[in-house]
Amino acid sequence: MSRTYFFATANNSLTGFIPESVCKATYFQILDLSNNNLSGTIPVCLITNSSTTLGVLNLGRNNLNGTLSDIIFPRNCGLHILDLSGNQLQGVVPKSLANCNMLQVLDFRNNHISDNFPCWLRNASSLQVLVLRSNNFSGHISYPRNNVSWPLLQIVDFASNKFGGRLSQKWLLTMEKMMVGETKSGSELNHLGYEISSNQ
Repeated sequence: MSRTYFFATANNSLTGFIPESVCKATYFQILDLSNNNLSGTIPVCLITNSSTTLGVLNLGRNNLNGTLSDIIFPRNCGLHILDLSGNQLQGVVPKSLANCNMLQVLDFRNNHISDNFPCWLRNASSLQVLVLRSNNFSGHISYPRNNVSWPLLQIVDFASNKFGGRLSQKWLLTMEKMMVGETKSGSELNHLGYEISSNQ
């Protein structure tokens, strides 16, 4: 798998751990192991070894466990889509995720993450989907007052957590991409996409 750049086994009945040998695939652009019965922890080397090339990592809807805060995202993180939803992950969202400033989709739903609202992800100005549903997030839903976060944000799901306080009207009004623009031909929607590079 050392030269593999696209690998998908989604929607099967795979069991067992994610093998450490997956870390030898240093050219991964897309890795989709979602909707299986995989267990154990996420190999940390998977994140660090594929840092510049890995654009899509989907491990959602498995039985993965461990502490999310053990994962360190490197400075040259190239992730566009990170889906870890529907697992048994614990801990806090690692601050190093802020290194992934090209992130478009972040989905942590249905885990056991205990943390505050990740406003420190403000450098991810390309973020379009942020899903934290059904975890143990708490505190205020805050944003940096002097810098509007996530101007491209289209989908927000914070349901079933322990957030408190008031929602900022100012922040909500900045989410212009949630408003559908009308054209002569009807509604205008910008859809997400990821293009695979063939220059490897």
